[in-house]
Amino acid sequence: MPYIGDVVRIAVTLAFALAPGCKYRFDAVHDAAGDGSTSAGDATDSATDAPVDGVPDSALPNPFVQSRFFDTASGNFTINNANGMFQGTAAGHMVLVVCGHISATGPCLPTSTPATTWTQLDGGTSLGVYVACNAPAITSITLQNGADDAMVIVSEWAGITTSNCLDVQRISSPCPGTLPGNWTSQATPVVSQNREVIIATGMASAQNGGISIDAPYQQSYYTGVNSTTSMYIAHQFVDATPTTYTATGTIQQSQPGKACFNDIFAFRAL
Repeated sequence: MPYIGDVVRIAVTLAFALAPGCKYRFDAVHDAAGDGSTSAGDATDSATDAPVDGVPDSALPNPFVQSRFFDTASGNFTINNANGMFQGTAAGHMVLVVCGHISATGPCLPTSTPATTWTQLDGGTSLGVYVACNAPAITSITLQNGADDAMVIVSEWAGITTSNCLDVQRISSPCPGTLPGNWTSQATPVVSQNREVIIATGMASAQNGGISIDAPYQQSYYTGVNSTTSMYIAHQFVDATPTTYTATGTIQQSQPGKACFNDIFAFRAL
């Protein structure tokens, strides 16, 4: 039987598929176990079907709450319930904004209702990342980048420390020079504690860059529908001796000489 979330998502997609100049999507985590939890399932090794980190994911909290994608032919836009069916976030959660476009002339610089403090993690124009660690119950987010086109992935995360949530990061690792090829975020510095949420994100200058990410990361959102830009976000929850973290994957295409980058962040989990 389909999940209720699937039915709602299909209805929203059909309702807005023909909206001129805009594309919408809102993803919520399923109750995969049917027990009221929000686990997305166990991350396993494809060859052995064993948990990749020695601990079944069902025994670990799933920090991912939702992701929301917006793609528009305007560089200045607001996401809210009326514009894109953005349902808002829960107070006290972390909200991450990943945004940009290859034709952008400035950073996205998000603002929100209610207002909150947005910390810039990557100030790029083709790929920008902003976080609100202890966000209020946000009902709308406005971005601007001075471009004719723009895209953004807004994601919500639970179980993150409410102050100084960012632990370590590494940004602007370029895609491989020859495509198709394998990309890497390069390694973060050593994290400061055992429990972390590792989030990788990146973009390619192609309508469908064909970007994939290797296990144990779970892809929170990937979009390749924009005429010139693809963007993804992926994550894993870890509870292990502090170490460095790297994300890797493959990419099929990106315009030569145009932007193509990958970032990785470690956020302190409770």
